[in-house]
Parts: sequence; structure tokens; C-alpha cells
Amino acid sequence: MARARSSGGGWVVATVILGLGFVISLIVMIIVAVQIGAAQEQASKSQRDLEIFVKRIERTHDDVKLAVESSKQARSRKSVVRFLIDENRELKGIIQGIESTSAGIKATLRSLDLPEGATLLDRISYYRQSLGAVETNLVDAEGARKANEARLVQVEQNKAQLEDNYQQSVKDLNQNFIVEREDYKQSKQQKRAKERVLAEHLEEVRKKLSAENAQLASVLAQRNEQIRQLEARVEQLVQFTEKGSRETSEIEPDAHIVAIDRDNDLVYINLTQSDRIQPGLTFEVFKRNSIVRADEPRELTGVATIEVVRSTQTSSVARIVRLDPRAGLTVGDKVVNIAYDRTATYEFVVHGTFDINNIGTPAMADNRRVQGMIQGWGGKVVDELTYQTDYLVLGIPPKRAETLSEDATVVDIEINEAKKRIWAKYQALAAEAEKLKIPVLNQNRFLRLIGYYRR
Repeated sequence: MARARSSGGGWVVATVILGLGFVISLIVMIIVAVQIGAAQEQASKSQRDLEIFVKRIERTHDDVKLAVESSKQARSRKSVVRFLIDENRELKGIIQGIESTSAGIKATLRSLDLPEGATLLDRISYYRQSLGAVETNLVDAEGARKANEARLVQVEQNKAQLEDNYQQSVKDLNQNFIVEREDYKQSKQQKRAKERVLAEHLEEVRKKLSAENAQLASVLAQRNEQIRQLEARVEQLVQFTEKGSRETSEIEPDAHIVAIDRDNDLVYINLTQSDRIQPGLTFEVFKRNSIVRADEPRELTGVATIEVVRSTQTSSVARIVRLDPRAGLTVGDKVVNIAYDRTATYEFVVHGTFDINNIGTPAMADNRRVQGMIQGWGGKVVDELTYQTDYLVLGIPPKRAETLSEDATVVDIEINEAKKRIWAKYQALAAEAEKLKIPVLNQNRFLRLIGYYRR
């Protein structure tokens, strides 16, 4: 019975304990339920707070994942937000500045004319390329600048040289001007002095000419009367010449043979030292009863040619250099040299080419020899035919111009024209001499009349 009561008491204890445990469990469950509700409420609040920083869908973004990984790896265990804030600050510092805002950065980019949709890096790459091109152009410009500087230095040197030359030229010109001015002053003074002298001389000449004019006026009246008388005489002479021109061409002898030394082939002629006779002068000898004419168409050949070897006060001695054996010489024979006259000086016109030594080639050198003969024997050589001319001596007749073919050269034409001019001049002189009644001598007649022989 005692054990029975013990068994019943244990069950009560057990029930009590079980009830206590249930109550305690219930209380714990209530407390746990309250704690869980509070935790859930806190978790919901934390979730809401987290949603403010990052949405659930954004947690899978690569940048968020990179921030999470970087936060995990950082020694300071930065939060993702802290990491993103630091990244944001760094990017702001790179772009514009730490204190700048996104709106300010956008405004700055718009002010830089950044195209819509273009990134800052694209713009930077574009600007770098542009900068490279600018730098290349800058290098080229620098090279051109240096080249221009070198040319500028050369130009400056040339300019300096030109300035030096200019200054030297100015200096020389100034010196020359000073010299020329002094010369001009002296020349002007000399000119004035000469003008004074000339004025005085002209005054003297004027006075002298006035006196001479008065004298000449009276002489002129006398000469007019003489001219009238001479004109009448000329008229008579012209009529006489037209009637007998051949008689007027008769040549008077210069001398006569007065003695003959046949043993020594010498003759003596009546010319003395006072007659301007010279050793070497030659004469042609004609018979005493012959008539010598200058315009004789045949060759005028005397019977002998003599050359003066000595002259004295009473006569002249000449040696016989040619003698016609059929004629012989006699005292009284005529001695003639057409270029010689004891009292007068004959005027000759010599034209053309001559062949004195008969070599077959006429030349102007022989023309000069003929002039020398005339001047050597006392004659005078003039250039033009006038009424004062005594003889015209013509050389070998020139060759006439030929008719040229169509293919003639310029040289042939010029030579032919020269022949025409020479021929025309030759014929014109001959015609003029005939008009003026001047005797014409060809080469042979001239040489015969002066007694020329080849020594």
C-alpha cells in the first residue's frame, strides 16, 4: 500500500513536471515566436533598406559582382557601397574633379560638342589622333621654319652685301661726281675764256672781212667783166673744138734732142735742172716731123725710149733704153712724157685695174703704181673728172656681168652685181670724158707716152 501510494505520487509529479515543461516550452515557444517575428520584422526592414542601395535584379550586374569580389578581397573589408563610392570618386577625379557632380560632368561634355552616344574614351582617342596629326604638322612646320630661317639668314647676308655694294657705289658716284663737277667748272671757265678769245677774234675777222668785202666788191666787178670776155672766148673755143677736136688733142713735145753720143748710146736734151728734171725720168722719142696725139686709136710708140741719168744747168743726159733700128735718132727729134711739164702740173684721173708687166692678172696694185708714176714725174692725181682734168687713164676693161641661171647662189648674184657696177662706172667715166673733151688713155697709151720700160 505504501508502494501504491508511491506510484500514484510519481505520476502526479510526472504530470506536474510534464505540465511545467509544457508551460515552459509554451513560454519558450512564445518567446521564440516573438523573437522570430521581431527578427523577421528586422529582416524585412533590412531587406527594404538593402533595396534602397541595390535591387535584387541589380545584384547580378557585372559591375556589382566585381564590386562584391573586390570588397571581399580588400584587406580593409570595404563594403560594396564604399567600394563603389571610392570608384565613383576616382572616376570623377579623372574626368573633372572629386567635388564634381554627374550633372556638371554631363554639362561639360555637352560643352565639348561630344556627339550623342559617343564615349569619353572615343573622344579622347579622336583627340589623340588629331593631336598626332597636329604634332606631325608641327614638326613639318618647324622644319619649314628652320629652312625659312636659313633662307632669311641668306637673304639678310645678301641684303647686307647689296647694301655694302650700294654704299660703295654711292661713294664712288659721289667721288666721280665731285671730279666731274670740278672738271665741269674748269671746262666752263676754259670755255668762257675761249669764248672771250673767240669773240675778240671774230670781231677782228668781221672787221677784216668787212674791209675785204669792200675790196672784193671792186674786184668782183672787174672779174665779171673778165668772165664776160672769157665766156665769149669759150664760145669761140667750143665751136673750134667741135670742128676739129682731133687737132686739139695734139701733144706738144717736152723737149728736143740737141746732141747724140752714138758710141755710148747717150742723147742730150734741152732740159736743165731748173726744169724740175730728175734722174730716172723716162721719155718717148718721136721723129721731128711727126704729130703726137693723146687720143690716137693705135698704140703711141715712138722710135726710141730714153731715161734721164744726169741733169746739168745747160742740158740733161739720157741713155737710150730702146731704139727702133729702122728709124734711128736725129738731132731735133721730139721728146714726150705726158705726165711731165716744166711749167704746169697736169691733172689725171686714174681708174680701174692695170697689168703693167703683162702677167695676165690686172690688179689694183698696178693702179697705185700708175699714180706713183704720174706723181713722180710732177703730175697730179685727182678723184673726179672736171673741166680742169687734163687726162683720164683707164685700166684694163672689166669683164661684163653674165646672165645667171635660176639656181645661182647668193654669192654668185653678189659677184655679178659687183661686175655690173664696175662696168657701169668704167663706161660712165669714158662717156663723161668724151663729153668734157678730155683725152682718154688706156694702159698702153699711157705707158708709151711716159716712156715706161720694164727694168
